Amino acid sequence: MDSDGDCDVLDEDADNDGWSDSDEATCGSDTMDPDSVPADQDGDSECDAVDSDIDGDGHDNDADEFPGDASEWVDSDGDGTGDNADADDDGDGWSDATESDCGSDGVDEDSVPADFDGDGQCDDLDPDDDGDGVADSDDAMPNDQSEWDDTDGDGIGDNADLDDDNDGWSDAEEGECGADQYDSDSTPTDYDNNGVCDANDPIIEPEPEGTPGFGLISALAMLALAAFARRD
Repeated sequence: MDSDGDCDVLDEDADNDGWSDSDEATCGSDTMDPDSVPADQDGDSECDAVDSDIDGDGHDNDADEFPGDASEWVDSDGDGTGDNADADDDGDGWSDATESDCGSDGVDEDSVPADFDGDGQCDDLDPDDDGDGVADSDDAMPNDQSEWDDTDGDGIGDNADLDDDNDGWSDAEEGECGADQYDSDSTPTDYDNNGVCDANDPIIEPEPEGTPGFGLISALAMLALAAFARRD
């Protein structure tokens, strides 16, 4: 057949196509037709019919989700795009690159980056985890959107704390009495120590030293009366 001098019966490659007659018989091509050769996708001289790794990507056909594509073998999210080309292997809405940066598993849809404020930026990379407008580095409560300062360090943020500086006077009282609610050394003046600052106290007892009070006025009046009686 191939005019190589060997009779076809004895010629191991009757059509001289580079494939032995036994291989062609096994692989389903015509041993007498040089244009009929076995399919060999990866060119490893092992026909696809018997090749355990058709595309030669190092993954056996039975474990390869893309046995005819040497560049792909796994499709974690089943979207038809192999993981090597897919920017989001597990289809969880987070790119593989972001998951790698944020410490979650890029091929596990149940493993997603922590994102407290839901802004699409994982907490590991987000400078403001709770999205309250105050950077984590300056936020006394970085995971509480309603709080960012804790002046007295009591674990209750200033917005919820009724006594921000923990000086025993409420913020409202300090505001009314002219003291600084954020400074524990600044407290309202309360001469009689009755818990009501002087600015709001209608009666201040005892009266401040040096201020004429009822007792002093009474004494002066008695002296005046006695002097007047002697003149009589």
